[in-house]
Amino acid sequence: MHTPSGSPFPANMPHAEPARRRPRRLWPWVLLLALGMSLGGLGVGYRLGQRQAEPRPTASPTEASVPYQAVVMLELYSSEGRRLRSASGTLIHPEGLILTCAHGVWPRPGESPETTIVVRMTDRAETPPQPRYRAQIVQMDPDVDLAVLRITHDVQGRPVDPAKLQLPFIPLGDPSTLSLGDPITILGYPGIGGSTITLSQGVVAGFVEQPPYGPRALIKTTAMLARGNSGGAALDRHGRLVAVPVQVGVGPDAPVTDCRLVQDTNHDGTIDARDTCVPVGGFLNTLRPVDLGQALIAAARQGRHDAPTPTAVATPQAPASASILLAHDTLVTPHWSWLFADEHGWTQFTEGVMWVSLTDPHYTQAFVLDMGPRDVDVQARFRVQNPVPGAYLGLTCRYQQGRDFYAFVLRTDGAYAILRYQVEGETYLVPWTASERPLRAGAVEELRIQCDGATLRFWRGEQRLAQAVDASLEEGDVGFLFGTLGQGGWVAGLDEYWIRLISHPRE
Repeated sequence: MHTPSGSPFPANMPHAEPARRRPRRLWPWVLLLALGMSLGGLGVGYRLGQRQAEPRPTASPTEASVPYQAVVMLELYSSEGRRLRSASGTLIHPEGLILTCAHGVWPRPGESPETTIVVRMTDRAETPPQPRYRAQIVQMDPDVDLAVLRITHDVQGRPVDPAKLQLPFIPLGDPSTLSLGDPITILGYPGIGGSTITLSQGVVAGFVEQPPYGPRALIKTTAMLARGNSGGAALDRHGRLVAVPVQVGVGPDAPVTDCRLVQDTNHDGTIDARDTCVPVGGFLNTLRPVDLGQALIAAARQGRHDAPTPTAVATPQAPASASILLAHDTLVTPHWSWLFADEHGWTQFTEGVMWVSLTDPHYTQAFVLDMGPRDVDVQARFRVQNPVPGAYLGLTCRYQQGRDFYAFVLRTDGAYAILRYQVEGETYLVPWTASERPLRAGAVEELRIQCDGATLRFWRGEQRLAQAVDASLEEGDVGFLFGTLGQGGWVAGLDEYWIRLISHPRE
């Protein structure tokens, strides 16, 4: 949007009609906003492309559809904020009880006993699970590799009232009724083929005796599983939870005839022994019947907390803050609500990059994610195609209703600044500062910001550009900025981003 000369901050910000876009629900809900910018700084008018709110579907046990919303991803983080591993779990009670495998959520030898379990939930089958809660182990039996967790806090560490959660859940079934050839449906997050919920199907292939648990201590199935499936849901033909995936392969001579390292499942850029192999045939997996966890479940429902305390090991000193990954997007799947084409410019998705072209010489396009913890770490990788004079890239945090926000901007000549914009005007917390590193055509630029309490930090690659202190804005959303300051023709792309919650350890 153009801003009037002499007054970059219009008193009454006009609202254009929301653009018509292909309806698709995403989480975090994505807001597309257009901001005007003048040579003096940020002047804001915006249009809001926002879908109407939809009622959240539930995974009631009586529904005919697959109850995937009651199957969660569990992420275990060290006290330093390092992601140790993930597993799957199943909500078995609306007040936040989760049945899972013990080995997926319990610290291993050499790991710090001070860990955090983050619960990610799926709203729609085609979108990745999003972090919603933190949970604690309340019951555990390592002999049968089962554990029961209770949701205790939201993802930002605020206590929750279990009675008010009313979460989707899956009812327990009776595994003793299963027979050879009965169908089994597996739901979980194996980390293969993307991070979305995955369904696989097979049949009951047999049973394994294991003293002292009897002849049905384990259930063999032909359903394909991978490591991240551990702790997930194994459902009978009626959609009831009858077992938990706990083991890949059966016995010391497990018939794994072909399991290949063909995908970068841990997303470190290399396919190697640290990735999960993908079974392609002749693969038998085992499930733990839920009746062997009935005592744990009953105790958890009574509110008992009998889980053992992790053995103390040599623990490195925790830093002043740690981080929990909230979102990571490689943009391979387009965000349809971020597409636009009008007199100001256009966006398009090509091979995992969202390209933005601005033909308007005085315009800013902001792509804002409706997720904004107070203390947040935002990192993004941009690609530069046509660096016209005066154009810039940037990140924003604590964005409030299109009016108040912090902006961290890098111009094509290499100059950078940190600004606070509010309705009454803009304030340069760090004025435009020259550098000897202009943006080059074809270059990849990594920008990172931290909004940590009143401290604001700005990086370009490994170089910290600036730091400011300001306590004016307490909360809001995060996003990505593309803008022009005098000349159109600016073309750049967003390649990948990471959003992390900065979590301060309690005293």
